[in-house]
Amino acid sequence: MKLNFEEDFKTATHYQALPTEMDNFWADGWRNFGSEFFRNRADYHANKWVRVIPLRINVAKFVLSKHQKRLLQKQKNTTVRYQPIALDDERDLMFQKHIERFKQNQPDSLTVFLGRQAGVVPCLALECALYSEAGKLYAASYFGVGEEAISSIYATFDTDFDAYSPGLHTLLAEVQYAQTHGKKYVYLGYSYNVPSHYDYKKKFYGLESYDWAGKWQDFAREV
Repeated sequence: MKLNFEEDFKTATHYQALPTEMDNFWADGWRNFGSEFFRNRADYHANKWVRVIPLRINVAKFVLSKHQKRLLQKQKNTTVRYQPIALDDERDLMFQKHIERFKQNQPDSLTVFLGRQAGVVPCLALECALYSEAGKLYAASYFGVGEEAISSIYATFDTDFDAYSPGLHTLLAEVQYAQTHGKKYVYLGYSYNVPSHYDYKKKFYGLESYDWAGKWQDFAREV
């Protein structure tokens, strides 16, 4: 793949942005971890350069798949809470268990993704927390809130609850938040044009992809 580093790799810093500005950033292929914004049209994966595909869910076109319906039915006794971000020892311990799954590029802490002023910089961001029937926090995901869209940032979970599919559950809960609050889109971040660990993002109805020329188009859901 021939790369144009001026076009394919861009970064920016924004400490504050209006909800409508965040919508525009996400719609133009930007992602952000705290105040750090990036827009990468290519990435190095499996010893080669691959094309990056931004994905979002068009909420008006979204329906649950049979698998997703079964998951939510199975987890009907799980409590979902959308709440302000407050990083504490409980969440740090859960995060440390979570990253043990990764063999390389282990992040140091959640602040790598959320920034040091999580929840307010560059915009409102919330935690989607899952609690077991016994009241134990076992998963948390984080998403930014714009005027017409939300954008997933990161998800972490207690690996003892892996059988609960907590990563998928928090993402479905974020979609439910968007539906309830009248948002048009849920931005899922990046995927690749080759098989990768991001392929779970390709399994939703109502999926759209960005062509890096300003246009979003329907993306064929992968079973």
